[in-house]
Amino acid sequence: MEEIHKVKLFKIKILLIFCLIFYFIQMQVISLRGNKISERESGLSNEQLTIKEIRLWPTLEEISKSAAAEIDPIGFWLEVSWPMDWDKGECEFLVNGQLTPAKEGGGGFGQGYYNQDFFIYAGQPGPKTIEVLFTSEKRKAKSIARADFSSSGGFVLLNSADRELIDSPQPLKFLSWLFKNCRVLINGNEQKLESREIFNGLQLLSCQPEFHPGLNQIYFSGLDFLGQLKEGSLIVFYAEGGKIKVGDRFSIKYDCFETKSSSIGLVAKGEAICFLDKPNRDNLVFNFENNFLDYKSICLQPVEARAAGQAIIKVVEFWWPGGEKILKEIKYEVQKK
Repeated sequence: MEEIHKVKLFKIKILLIFCLIFYFIQMQVISLRGNKISERESGLSNEQLTIKEIRLWPTLEEISKSAAAEIDPIGFWLEVSWPMDWDKGECEFLVNGQLTPAKEGGGGFGQGYYNQDFFIYAGQPGPKTIEVLFTSEKRKAKSIARADFSSSGGFVLLNSADRELIDSPQPLKFLSWLFKNCRVLINGNEQKLESREIFNGLQLLSCQPEFHPGLNQIYFSGLDFLGQLKEGSLIVFYAEGGKIKVGDRFSIKYDCFETKSSSIGLVAKGEAICFLDKPNRDNLVFNFENNFLDYKSICLQPVEARAAGQAIIKVVEFWWPGGEKILKEIKYEVQKK
């Protein structure tokens, strides 16, 4: 019996030793895993970095004033929040693991947090995983959100407004997202387009048109993401070297705004040209800077050439209750028909 008891004790000791060895091995594995995660994340923390809101951008209401063809969203508008004691820092964005261009919008702070708007490209329609990587001298953090991106795409002419006067040769630029078979015709003539890829499904297109003096029609079209034909067109007035003729009608484009203390307007000098009506302030022009789509409201002043001679138009900032500042002076030569 004593021998049997000793054998049982020996087996129990062996079992305990085996359990201890197994436990030690498991702890080493967990420790190694923890080290790998730490190296991969490089100290990133999700705490207090928040994507508070996600919306499609732009909305149809925002672009309804443009002369462009119908367009759908190009990306997302995000509101991101983080503690003020992290400092301002910088944010980078990944969509489905791919770094995407981003642009800051409005921002503010309150209750100990910064709140900053961002606009980002989304790529192809479908489910999206959005990662925000925040970096400052004090903190690194990451936050993840998910959203669905729905869009049939867009194809817009950049930097141009309907019936705008231009006085020097310049390339026409277009931005296309999720469109195929893009075409541009100037006065019915097909243009050769050069393209540059900006992001997944997003291209910057350009051509060097040959305008003739006077009115020129720009027509552009393409197939959207759903395979539907979308078209757009506008007119530009080409005054080569600033030369126009009596009877010509066109519009002068300028940045306009009004505040409680000042406003911007045009002043015509001489009798060679005259303003036909009040400026149209309900216009939207697209532009593309630092690899990002933007748009702003501009003014268009309808003008007619009435008599031969030199015409001068001044862009002036008017101050209340008095005073003014000339921002720009444009000279034209009006010729007889």
